[in-house]
Amino acid sequence: MKIASIARVALALALTTTLAACGKGDEPAADVAAPRIEAPANGRTAEAAAPAVDDGPLRVAELDAYARGMQQEIALLKAAGDKVAQARSRADKDAEATAMMEMATLDTEVEGARASGLTPARYLFVKNAVDTVLGKAEMQKALKAMGAQAQASDLPPEQRQQVEDGRAEMDASLGDPWQGMAADLAGAFKTRQDELAQLRAQAIAARFNAAR
Repeated sequence: MKIASIARVALALALTTTLAACGKGDEPAADVAAPRIEAPANGRTAEAAAPAVDDGPLRVAELDAYARGMQQEIALLKAAGDKVAQARSRADKDAEATAMMEMATLDTEVEGARASGLTPARYLFVKNAVDTVLGKAEMQKALKAMGAQAQASDLPPEQRQQVEDGRAEMDASLGDPWQGMAADLAGAFKTRQDELAQLRAQAIAARFNAAR
């Protein structure tokens, strides 16, 4: 397999891991365990080794830390994405592969942790917890819209009911995004939900666009 193809697969796996956050079960967001990630083979930084789990309850102030970390990650991902585009324009497969691997390693999250002011272990936990809540909330919003469209459509009553039953089943399987969350945290989260969701979407888009 060519180097560029391997890099594209690695980036696709990283993107899949990111998207998987919205498919978590019914565990409370504050109790999501931080993912264990293998250290990169290049050995560029000892901090990139999988950190110990730091999974104490999510705190309101850590929403700011998430935003700072994600802003840094997005900047790095966009810079790497620009390198990918430039390499492709020159048909430089080696440079393309190198740039894509930059987007697929843990180094980006290490830099995000530095910007957030949290330890790498805590940042990974906070990022996973926040992304899980955002993913569930976005899915529930989409399911609600799907149900409303079905009810307003010209479908026969039986088919509308089938759509509603399917929507309700999927909604129940997602669980409540705010389950187990302290009231002050839930309130702050809902206030900043659109802002945080936009950061998450930008990071996903940066990886997705480079992997195409």
